[in-house]
Parts: sequence; structure tokens; C-alpha cells
Amino acid sequence: MDYIINEHAKRAFLSAGDKDEFGVILAILSEIFEDDSPCRQVLDLTGVECEVMIGRDFDVEYIKKLQDLSSKHETIFLNEKCEDLTAIMHKCDFAVASEETMLYSLCSVGVPTVVFSTSDGEALVAKRFDDNGAAKYAGDARTDKRLVQKIVTWGTAAVDNPGFRSRMSSRAREAVKGMNL
Repeated sequence: MDYIINEHAKRAFLSAGDKDEFGVILAILSEIFEDDSPCRQVLDLTGVECEVMIGRDFDVEYIKKLQDLSSKHETIFLNEKCEDLTAIMHKCDFAVASEETMLYSLCSVGVPTVVFSTSDGEALVAKRFDDNGAAKYAGDARTDKRLVQKIVTWGTAAVDNPGFRSRMSSRAREAVKGMNL
């Protein structure tokens, strides 16, 4: 199945791997969907749909918070125990992810991705992808206080820029195919 770059991006793929210990996914969703967020006051995020991957080690209370937010916004889709992750990736216009395996999967499909890290090893891999133009590295969740704002701003900038997303998609597939990282 070929990955298609849509003229206007509206569906985002969000994954923090098995455990979102820094609450990045909930913070991103709050920035996008809650009226009082700083980004919401500046950026037009109307019509954005989010496919959220629930990791196997997500805390029960954290999942409850995600469910509460999802119940208020019909464009947040929570995915637990997903059987066809690749199919979900194919219908998303861009992604936000951490965890090396998920990044490789997104790049092999060609989904333009902004990546964040939660460990030194993840940071090294993410920086290699960024240096190669295969993904955009936003920063480290352990130390970057502006991480969520950078991710949301990048996503917003990518929405109406199919050329940028197309270039990143091509570079991502090339990088993973040839492992030129």
C-alpha cells in the first residue's frame, strides 16, 4: 500500500511507546483541544483528528484521563491492543512519537514524524533521523520544558505544507530502507 500525501493534513498519529511516563501525549492533546491552552489561542487546530496509541504499560489513571478527554472531543480516537497498526499509520498525515521501534515503523510507511526522546539512546537515534531529514526531533521529555509547544507548532506548520511532508516522507522511507542513519 502506497502512502499518500494529502494536500491538507488533518489526522495525526500519537505514540509514546509502552509507557508515557512524562505525560507527553495527554499534554499534546490538551494543547490541541482545550480552549485555554496557549497554543490554542494562537494556532488554528480545528478539524484535527488524533489516533492515540495506548501503550501496554500506561498507568490506569493516565488512561482514564485520556478517556475523559476523548469523551469530550469526538476527533480523539484511542487505540489499545491495535491489531493493524500499519493501517492506522497509512491513514495519518503526520505523527508524533518516541521509542525507536515506532519511529522505524512510521518511517518505513513514510509518515512525516516529529519525534521526542525519553532516554539518551532515543535522543541519539532521533537526532540521526533529524540530521538525515527523515524526522523532526523536538527534544527530550526529561528536560525540555517547551517540548509540547514545539511539537504542536511543528504539527500546525505541517498541516498546510504538503511539499514539506512529501520530502520528509521520502527521506524517511529512504533512510529506513537503506539504513543510512
